[in-house]
Amino acid sequence: MPLASEWQWLKESVKGRLLAGFDVGRKRDESVLFVMDKVDGTMEARMLVRLRDVDFTSQENILKATMQNGITRLAIDATGIGLPLAEKLEQAYGSIVIPVHFTSQIKSKMVNKARMMLLDRKLRLPLERSIIAQLGSIEQKVTESGNIIFTVASSPDHHADIAWAILLCCHASRQTEEAGVSYESISTRQKNFTKTEKWRW
Repeated sequence: MPLASEWQWLKESVKGRLLAGFDVGRKRDESVLFVMDKVDGTMEARMLVRLRDVDFTSQENILKATMQNGITRLAIDATGIGLPLAEKLEQAYGSIVIPVHFTSQIKSKMVNKARMMLLDRKLRLPLERSIIAQLGSIEQKVTESGNIIFTVASSPDHHADIAWAILLCCHASRQTEEAGVSYESISTRQKNFTKTEKWRW
């Protein structure tokens, strides 16, 4: 879990509105929290928290801490194992929380939104290999029946968890509209696996 000093850093670094995306995992996949600062229409990466083999109670506590530290919208994966967590947070925080059920249509909207933001230079991400690789691993395919689906290129290291958290964050930005990077720090703690990264632009 991020330290109190890291939450304080997040609150002090904000220049616009903090938005977050949370992709839910447990054993096989990581859970990933990605926080961005929306400044004059541009989304700037602020914080990445990666959780591997972290129980759902601890994940809920981390998200509650997130909500108490300036987040104005949180889009959370409400598909499968993510549904109970999404429901709890929506009950606690109301419309600030956006449960997202991953359908092909929703994924298409999310991918296209992020693509347009990147092309328009409205999405500022750190040039880190893991982030770039995961974004590039999401593939669009057309089935024999003509339906568009999104899959993730096979990898032993990830299931595009960071990428989906980023796309969820962009989705939170979209929902909000409708209603030189300095590397600050990396902290890693070895109770199960928690990794927090922060950026200031």
